[in-house]
Amino acid sequence: MRKDSDDIFNVLEKMKEHELAMAEYYQAWRQVWSAEKDLWMEMEQAEMRHARYLETMIGFILKKPERFEWSRPLKQAAIQTATSGVRLSIHKLKNGEIPMYKAIFTARDFEQSIIENKYGEMIKTDDIEFRSLIGEIVSDTQSHLAQLNKKIKEWTR
Repeated sequence: MRKDSDDIFNVLEKMKEHELAMAEYYQAWRQVWSAEKDLWMEMEQAEMRHARYLETMIGFILKKPERFEWSRPLKQAAIQTATSGVRLSIHKLKNGEIPMYKAIFTARDFEQSIIENKYGEMIKTDDIEFRSLIGEIVSDTQSHLAQLNKKIKEWTR
């Protein structure tokens, strides 16, 4: 691993914080829109799982740093900005300051953000377990996006 390995750990920690914020966002959805509570709970649990995966991924890198290359780094500031946006939306959602139709578009935007879509490009490795975790995060994110697009389509008929 290159000399900027400290940066990779900081970025992965920030990404973990972002995943936890997304989980909180879906938890807020569950509280506000209880008719779809199973969907929001499923998405919340997936985001919590992503945070655990990031913790595991950090452990893999610490254990065998020579197997990982920091290829397309994300900027910590970009992740922090995205996470701040999620937290602001949580506040607005809980306080009724954002209409439901706008909030679901916001959720979709979060899921298709650069933060959620760069997992597979950030770190190069031949570590199968690491790549498997990334694959699960990417698959869950694609599933979330499809579910949100389905809800949007239902609402805009």
